[in-house]
Amino acid sequence: MAIDTIKSTAVLDGAIATADIADDAVTADKLANSINTSIAVGSTANTTANAALPKAGGTMTGDLIISDNVRVRLGSPTSTSYHSSHEVLQIGDGSALLGNDGSKGSQLITNAYTTAGSSLNGYKYIATDKASSYQQYDGAHNFRVAGSGSADAAITWTTGLEVLNAGQARAKNGLLFGTDTAAANALDDYEEGTWNLVLQGSGGSAGSWAQSGTSAKYTKIGNAVHFSGTAYLTNTGSYNGYVVINGLPFVSNSAHNISCPAAGIPIGQFNSTNYMPLIIGGNSYMHIRKGQYGDATALYSEVTINVRIIVSGTYFI
Repeated sequence: MAIDTIKSTAVLDGAIATADIADDAVTADKLANSINTSIAVGSTANTTANAALPKAGGTMTGDLIISDNVRVRLGSPTSTSYHSSHEVLQIGDGSALLGNDGSKGSQLITNAYTTAGSSLNGYKYIATDKASSYQQYDGAHNFRVAGSGSADAAITWTTGLEVLNAGQARAKNGLLFGTDTAAANALDDYEEGTWNLVLQGSGGSAGSWAQSGTSAKYTKIGNAVHFSGTAYLTNTGSYNGYVVINGLPFVSNSAHNISCPAAGIPIGQFNSTNYMPLIIGGNSYMHIRKGQYGDATALYSEVTINVRIIVSGTYFI
């Protein structure tokens, strides 16, 4: 027969069997007199943080604080060790959300665990497979990957994409488009700048040589260099030989000689003779070729001062 009411002083410890106590006969307040208060409070529908968790369907107000170096695991994952500098939310067997002690950083990693506090070093594979990491650190975003490795082997990360704190995105290994996977097709560079256009002879010396009105720019996209430039000589100096335009921003591909358009050449016969700049493969300069087929080289002695040269073109490196 169940006992509905009993005085706290009427029965010694252990004198009543659990089966003889009615389900609603003992309240949380009574339990709190003899066992941990947090359990008693947790038996109610709702609770506050720093007490006990509410029962199923209940709510909790305030902050839930977990002490340092304690991992929270979701699901029923295999226990994985992480470095003590990281606060860890382990999600299943293969993923974890990490927070760094004493720094403004966090990571979401897959198939990796940490053995050191560094953001790049001290990572190992959980299982034999590929690994990946998304990190926020110092106001920037970093996306890293690693090829397949053996369980517990050290990981060497490759950074695929960065979003810098200044707002620029940087693809460190190039961009592929559509469904392309060929590394050779990756767009791996874009650059803008100026180059040092110098009009001179292939021999002799500078002497009193002087150049003015120089302006030269380029844009490099992948292995293609688009350039333009202009200048004029105010003194030809002591140069001789053939005409050279030096200072291209990159050495050209050695397999190609490339002719370039010219809107002006500082040679008196330019308007009545075919002249064209020619980029010599494997070098960073141009010759001025002449003749119907460009089979002759313009001589420096033909250059006229105070006549502007204007060139533009594209070559490959």
